[in-house]
Amino acid sequence: MEYKTANKAKASFDDVYDAPTPHAYLEAMTRLGYRIGDQAKPFFTRAIDHMRRANLDQAHSTVLDLGCSYGIGSALVLHDCTYDSLADFFTEGDGSDVDVCIKETTEWLAQRRCHADVKCIGLDQAANAVRFGEQTGLLARGIAKNLEIGETLSSEEESCIRQCDILFSTGAIGYVGPKTLSPILKLLGKAEPENVGPIIVATVLRMFDPNPIVNCFQEHDYRFEKLSGPPLPQRNFETKDEQQRTIQLLKERGIETAGSEQTGALFADVYVGGRDSDFDHFVKAVSNADH
Repeated sequence: MEYKTANKAKASFDDVYDAPTPHAYLEAMTRLGYRIGDQAKPFFTRAIDHMRRANLDQAHSTVLDLGCSYGIGSALVLHDCTYDSLADFFTEGDGSDVDVCIKETTEWLAQRRCHADVKCIGLDQAANAVRFGEQTGLLARGIAKNLEIGETLSSEEESCIRQCDILFSTGAIGYVGPKTLSPILKLLGKAEPENVGPIIVATVLRMFDPNPIVNCFQEHDYRFEKLSGPPLPQRNFETKDEQQRTIQLLKERGIETAGSEQTGALFADVYVGGRDSDFDHFVKAVSNADH
């Protein structure tokens, strides 16, 4: 299943997504009121806490960030910062000197690290963005591959994914589908099969049909289900045309848009994936802040 029609409805940010530094990308997203990172952070944090408890407070956890870009997800989840504070930091400079930007970013992040026992592996097709994430320490390892077009993982990259017991994704599903997920799910968590997990937490824009993704997870013996609760706002529409095309797609699938997309923003649902034996515990932990 490809999501060509839905992606044609969305605005493209390809021109800023893979620059040497995040300045242009963050500027574009800030202009559109991007907020899914902060909205999704509590779900991701609960997943990390749950995996610690489930595996008897093991000393480490490794996250695979699917669609990692510059490592924004790692910055928000593993550091004491918000999207706005991160964007403010980058708007103080112009990013023209990449080496200076990397040095200053590394120092800024070091003062805010709050999950020293968690490392993040990033996978994204944007090679410059992944490189920045590695050079600043946002990513312990970056994998710059486009599995949707048939690129394959090296043995060393496969080994990295085997070490991951958590998969996070904010906004990547729809750009990627079973062609990317299938090879990942074959490897995820295999380095420590005796542990509970792995667990997947992902936001999926409502404009994308989740069924091909659900089916892909089932083929690999995972459940993948939407959490109850209201959808999360991702960003404002760039144009009225983008909004109208998105609402039309949702209308064709029988999805109500009053109070969500009709207010002027893209919305996403939160999904959790896991093995059947642990799934109900995952859902409770990720959806319940008091768990």
